Amino acid sequence: MPPPFTLTLQFQYTIQDSVSVGDIAYAVVAVPNSGFNVNQQDITQLGEITAIDRVNNTITVTTNLYVNQLPTPKPNPERPEVLFVLFSKDNCHEYGSMLGYYGMFRFKNNSNKFAELFNITVDTFESSN
Repeated sequence: MPPPFTLTLQFQYTIQDSVSVGDIAYAVVAVPNSGFNVNQQDITQLGEITAIDRVNNTITVTTNLYVNQLPTPKPNPERPEVLFVLFSKDNCHEYGSMLGYYGMFRFKNNSNKFAELFNITVDTFESSN
């Protein structure tokens, strides 16, 4: 296994807001306008994202791959290929909880008649922002 090195990827478009340092980056060569149908075995784990520059649309990844192991689109004017980059989050580190946040609710009966509240349910989810 080669020693780790940093790989910087520059994107033409804005980097998605939910990408964060510590996520794992993957890449696969795909053909645009084909539904991005790819073989799962062709997806390559690049490594951990160590830096994100949203001004210049770049991410830096620490990888242990050899250069010839990196997925590379082949130049073909009849069927152009692109490098499709995706990411995953470590669910142990990105586990959502309400720690540090709170919600306040007030239930008020505006009627003059007695009312009994039987049950209250709250559903929460992790925000990607």
